[in-house]
Order: sequence, then structure tokens, then C-alpha cells
Amino acid sequence: PNVFITGQAGTGKSHLLKYVVETLQGKQHLNVGVCAPTGVAAVIVGGSTLHSYFGIGLGTGTKSNLLKKVRQNVPAKTRIDETDVLIIDECSMLSAELLETLDMVAREIRRDGMFSDEPFGGMQVIAFGDFFQLPPVHRYDGERDRSWRPFCFDSPVWSELGFSENIIELSEVQRQEEGGFIDLLNKVRTGNVEPRDIY
Repeated sequence: PNVFITGQAGTGKSHLLKYVVETLQGKQHLNVGVCAPTGVAAVIVGGSTLHSYFGIGLGTGTKSNLLKKVRQNVPAKTRIDETDVLIIDECSMLSAELLETLDMVAREIRRDGMFSDEPFGGMQVIAFGDFFQLPPVHRYDGERDRSWRPFCFDSPVWSELGFSENIIELSEVQRQEEGGFIDLLNKVRTGNVEPRDIY
């Protein structure tokens, strides 16, 4: 099943992601796509950007133009066709708009397969991230257009993938050991810092 893996900083999301990739590729011999919304995040996990992986360029334009672009990009089309599991890291930076674009592209490109009516054309999707961290990436179409792009969980595709029900939350902080410091970091994460915490 598709699954959303979350947890505060230091709980081991990146470590688990690498373990999942190694297991799926090495032991189950599956074709795994490892992606993230930005180049920096993608490099950290040894993957590529979602835009590059799906061959959508900037992801702008009409549905037909995007599909034409992908169909002409043979490596991207092949990747989409052959992907068994798609792993998306830092999904908090993924906007609802981009999630819907990727879903549309995957369904159309994989239409000839038996899972054509399934979200993302039937590929399994595993999302990693913490929505208390980085927000969706904004695209500025000119200086005046700074419209808010909602989180990916605002999209119906998020629910169709089953992410609203299939959630694994890592709760034990591995990176730090001092309890008071961990509590302070969690207060900062949730915006509940009190004056006494600063001193």
C-alpha cells in the first residue's frame, strides 16, 4: 500500500528512506524512483527532482502540452512506465498543484497498463516528510503573482493515494539525547515556545 512516513527532525526519516530503497531495490528487485521537490533535497537522498523524473520541465502549460512534452522525452516516459515504487522525500514542499500534475501524467503515460484508473497509474508511492518544516515551493509567474499554493494534503489525490489513513509517525528522536533540548526543539517545531524556554 501507499504510505506517508512522518516525524519531527531527528527521528530517522532519512535513515529509514535509505533502508527502504536498499530493501526494495536489493532484496525485492523493484524499480524504485527516489525524488524530492527541489534539487537540494533530491541530492541529499541520491535522487532527482520530481520535475526531472517525470520530464515535465517547469510543470507549466496545458495538460495536452505537458503530456506532449513527456511523450517526447523517451527516458522520462520509460521511467514512468517502469517505476514500481516512487519515493517522495520532503513532501511538505510538494504543492497540491504539482501532486495533481504528476498524478495526471502518470495515469496518462501508464494508461496502457492494467492500473490506468489508479492514482499515479498504479505505482506504489511512499512519501516522507514533516509538515511542520518547509512549506510548498512557490512558483512566481511575474512579480505580481505570488498566490499561495496549498499543501499536497489539500489535494484529493492525497486521499486517493491513501495517505490520510496510512500514516507512520516516527516518534523517538535519535539525533539528540538530552531530553530538555529535545522538548525545546519540539516546542519550536509546533510554535509553542514560552518566554521561560528562551532563558
